[in-house]
Amino acid sequence: MSDSKYRVCEITLENEQEWRQLLSHTQPPILFHEPEFIRIVAEVFSFSPQLIVIVKGETPIGGTVMWKRTRWGQHLGITPFYVLYNPIRMLTLATYRTFRQVENLHDVAVPLLQWVESQYRVATLSTHPSFGDVRPFLWRHWQVQVRYTACLSLPWTQTSVERMDPEHHRLYRRAQERTEWRFVTDGDPAALWELIQKNYAQDGLLPPIQKKEFLRFAHEIQRAQKGEVFSIQSEKGNVLAATLVLRDASTGYGLFLGRQSGHDGNLASIRLLVQTAEYLSAMGLTQFDLGGAMVPSIARFKLQLGADLVPYFHCQWTRGSIIRLALAFQNWRNRRKRRIVSSSG
Repeated sequence: MSDSKYRVCEITLENEQEWRQLLSHTQPPILFHEPEFIRIVAEVFSFSPQLIVIVKGETPIGGTVMWKRTRWGQHLGITPFYVLYNPIRMLTLATYRTFRQVENLHDVAVPLLQWVESQYRVATLSTHPSFGDVRPFLWRHWQVQVRYTACLSLPWTQTSVERMDPEHHRLYRRAQERTEWRFVTDGDPAALWELIQKNYAQDGLLPPIQKKEFLRFAHEIQRAQKGEVFSIQSEKGNVLAATLVLRDASTGYGLFLGRQSGHDGNLASIRLLVQTAEYLSAMGLTQFDLGGAMVPSIARFKLQLGADLVPYFHCQWTRGSIIRLALAFQNWRNRRKRRIVSSSG
């Protein structure tokens, strides 16, 4: 491959039309690369996103988003956890079936990764579940780690209900019998935050996101019509379970879920996800991505709903041992900060 054939270009959010043009003829069509979503994350969480495009001749053939921050005088491009997927975009998805598709992967990924390595001390990208070819990352000696998510196929039908684990199916029927409960599609982000905070506190942890940032993020997502807070409320208006679901043209993404403790909270969370799947189905979506399935108890709950376990890949580049130590120390410190220290202790 002659590197002179390829150019790396940066597009700012001010030149949104150029980025939209790239999105229109590259894959995958995901929310996390849409300009509105990128702008929300950048403004709420203080990132400086770089929109990177690979150009062959005069034709854009792919690209990605680098979530740029500066720490210790170094450029870091670490994808935040609320950006579930941040893949390399390409003209067509490689399916291992034709030489041209595989060549396209090589054309796009190799020059892009070379550029990232020259600009960043640390960088992360994550593949989309629909595309699992990570060979360019391995060729460039990136660290590649397999991860899993849980996905419900839509539309949600009676067959979907029958796929549920028998125990979950029984609990769902009991939740349906609670006729005084109602499903709310314009839920309150503050009520969801309170549930999230309580759920983390049960494990002696603080949430991985500050309340002010969470509320602003959720409100901006709602305002931009990129997602909703769904909830199950009691007759008295108490929120028993709630979730923030982002969405694009084909997929809903469950980003946060909180519930009251106890039996009612468990029933409400099952009913909430089923009714959310029904709602997304009515919108014409074809998949409900319930999010990570790396914690055994969380994965079990999602799979018992009938979700499929789907792999994707987290890919990381780190240049230099000192920066590795600095990151390890920061991660350790962040974990300690999230531990709730008893005032009596």
